[in-house]
Amino acid sequence: MEAARLASLRALDLLDTAPEESFDSIVALARDIAEVPIALVSLVDECRQWFKARVGLEVSETPRDVAFCAVAIADGSNQLVVPDATLDPRFADNPLVVGPPGIRFYAGFPFADPEGHLLGTLCVIDTEPRVLSDAQLSSIGQLTRLVESLLVQRIALGQLEEARRRSALFEAGFDSSQVGMQLVSPDGVLLRVNEAFADMLGSSAEELVGRHWQELTHPDDRRIRTGPTVDDLASGRHRRYRAVKRYLRSDGSVAWGDITVTPVFPDGPSSPDTRLHLTQVVEVSEQVSALEREREASSRLAASERRYRSLVEPAPDIVVRATVDGVLRDANRVAVRALGADSSEQLVGSPLRELLPPELADEFVAHFRAVSSSMRPVELWRQWLVPAGGVGGWYVVRIVPEIGDDSPVPHVFVVASEISEVVENERRLAEQAAVDDLTGCSSRGAIIERLASSLERIDHSGSPGLAVALVDLDHFKAINDRLGHLTGDAVLRAAARILREAVRDSDLVGRLGGDEFLVVLDGLDHPNQANELGQRIAAGFVGAAGDEELPLDEVSASVGVAWTDVAVPVNDLLARADRAMYKAKRGGGAQSRMERAGLRPDEPWGVDDLATDRG
Repeated sequence: MEAARLASLRALDLLDTAPEESFDSIVALARDIAEVPIALVSLVDECRQWFKARVGLEVSETPRDVAFCAVAIADGSNQLVVPDATLDPRFADNPLVVGPPGIRFYAGFPFADPEGHLLGTLCVIDTEPRVLSDAQLSSIGQLTRLVESLLVQRIALGQLEEARRRSALFEAGFDSSQVGMQLVSPDGVLLRVNEAFADMLGSSAEELVGRHWQELTHPDDRRIRTGPTVDDLASGRHRRYRAVKRYLRSDGSVAWGDITVTPVFPDGPSSPDTRLHLTQVVEVSEQVSALEREREASSRLAASERRYRSLVEPAPDIVVRATVDGVLRDANRVAVRALGADSSEQLVGSPLRELLPPELADEFVAHFRAVSSSMRPVELWRQWLVPAGGVGGWYVVRIVPEIGDDSPVPHVFVVASEISEVVENERRLAEQAAVDDLTGCSSRGAIIERLASSLERIDHSGSPGLAVALVDLDHFKAINDRLGHLTGDAVLRAAARILREAVRDSDLVGRLGGDEFLVVLDGLDHPNQANELGQRIAAGFVGAAGDEELPLDEVSASVGVAWTDVAVPVNDLLARADRAMYKAKRGGGAQSRMERAGLRPDEPWGVDDLATDRG
């Protein structure tokens, strides 16, 4: 079971990868929900736990034998909650408890692949003992399902690549290819060869099958040390291996071959033990005469064109060949449809500026020239492509230089794979992360982002002003303690409704956490407008009717408003609103107080405390 889990973890290709915004957003939201300093997405490998995403912790991994998350996975339950690690015999003497970072509280939520293999956890950590509410645990559990959704997407993309590698193109192209082809076992034995390769060595295919590739290679070339080697393919450091070496023909003569080796996984990339090697061999012997070399080059060109056609025509991706100046020379069927043409002949000779928006076409031409100059492929992730007058979509675009291109104007190949569905899934996940699950308001991260954006607009336009209203529910803890968390949650949802009804449609209501809400009030020309909205919010709670099940008549709100018409730091505006809110709280609650966060250079300074009206 452990072996299957580790195999699944490695097949996902997540370990030691760069940070990804989707995972980073999830840990940031988990930290805010739990109100703790540390949140992690951890993956438990054979000897370590590695953090795919982390906030509040500097290290990127820890040994597995001290990892709380390893215990959570071994436990097999939906969650592992440790209120105080010093009191738990499993963790009391753990180095992460008795030493840095001094873990006291831990809550881990294991996530699994579609086969049910537990791969890691989404966890929240504090250096103080604590207890999370049921709502907080439920929210973090839902975030764990988002992590699993991201894993499902990654698996789906891997399966798509596997399906393409195992498509019928392989069977069709292998035997008919005029380029030498070999299928080689992991230990170097030829399992299958085509006629082109057999002819190159002056043998039959039957004579070559079962022989080791080293038997057919010149002794001096059996270990080529320049560039990536076949061993690098096994380690995953390279996806292909290319070299030029000498083969021994059956009569003892030498044939030079330009070889490209690519790994093939018949049982999928999750089963590396079944890896085979597909070797393409193009003979480039220099012993022939100039006339023979010219004829051979022409033959190779024709074979390359046929091979190119047999590979790209059935491909599900857009494939085009173009000059570095942006003139199309060829396009497959998918590209023809995407560009609104009836045939590839219609596109040949057309500049990109006639087929794509001019700015996008110019950007592609710049990439073409850079790729041709460096001879290094370029991959453009999340590229929006829209043909002139057509329907756009999101793509991964790969630009590859044409190897051996000796024409006056160099060429490149462009392969565009549509990922619109993947991008849409990520957008939906981002939207879910921007909403507070309990109240339906904006999440803490989303409301702070809106505030920062509004302040930036003031900085650029100079008008109008804006305000924030920090709302803290009075007497909420007493209701929560007396009637329980379910009633408390209902009160929070009702409070969110009251807030939305009290403010304008253009204002945004968000929940900071617990019983604290924040309202961003845009487009206010004068502080009096902000003052009036703050009073309206406080009054909305005073007038709310309650009953035995939902005692809204026991709840009021202390509102702190901060107004500004100049750019100020987000934290400064929030601090002033917080100060005003505490003034309202000290005044007995059920009221709004206001502070002014900034003035234009030509205005005199006024009194900070502009409004003390009770709701």
